[in-house]
Amino acid sequence: MSEISCLDVGNSGDTESIPMDVTAGTPIDLFVDSYNNVSAGSFEPSITPD
Repeated sequence: MSEISCLDVGNSGDTESIPMDVTAGTPIDLFVDSYNNVSAGSFEPSITPD
């Protein structure tokens, strides 16, 4: 597998966005992680087509 994109620019609770081109019908995996248990929290992924 290969990584398409990665982002880590904000603080806890900040919104982050990764614009990318994808191909319709091709599955992608979304992996969300935190630095440690203290910084872990809820997240709400969303996909917005152009």
